[in-house]
Amino acid sequence: MGLVHAKGHIFKRHGAWHLRYRVNGKQVCVKLADYNDEYRTKPSARLLAEPYLQPANRGQGSNPQTLQQFVEDSYLPHVRTDNEPSTVKGYTDIYEDHIKQRVGGLRVQEFRTIDGQRILDSITTDNPQLTHMTLTHIKSFLSRVFSYARRMGVLNGVNPIQGRGAIVIKGKRSRPTYAYNLDEI
Repeated sequence: MGLVHAKGHIFKRHGAWHLRYRVNGKQVCVKLADYNDEYRTKPSARLLAEPYLQPANRGQGSNPQTLQQFVEDSYLPHVRTDNEPSTVKGYTDIYEDHIKQRVGGLRVQEFRTIDGQRILDSITTDNPQLTHMTLTHIKSFLSRVFSYARRMGVLNGVNPIQGRGAIVIKGKRSRPTYAYNLDEI
């Protein structure tokens, strides 16, 4: 028997935790996470169910904020107030050049690690000239967006990018840098 939660039912099937709940009179079922060491119990899976249940319980249906709205309306303004101009430019460039066109209608609360991996893989495939370090910066940007979303209460689950969640698997090697000696200076 699964755990009953306000408008939701958490259960394990096919090696994964799932949530079944109702939105606007329709039954919806979503996979929360694979059954593993981190999500071994129903209470641990319940944390992942909250982002789905909160909007439904508040009558917001299944229309939470998109990732694009969150980045443009919340995250980048936050970056502008708390960082140096060079950091702001770097983050804005990463978003505009690599992320914005790939997130489309993805919702913050529905974003999964596989979505992050697909974005990183797509960037790598479409931009073979990018170095591994640049791809790592892009991953870091995405991870910071979701960390900020957690701090602001927009995301209650785990950061889908952080750690080994989504990985950068390839990229062009950086060229060796040259250091001038004193005579050349």
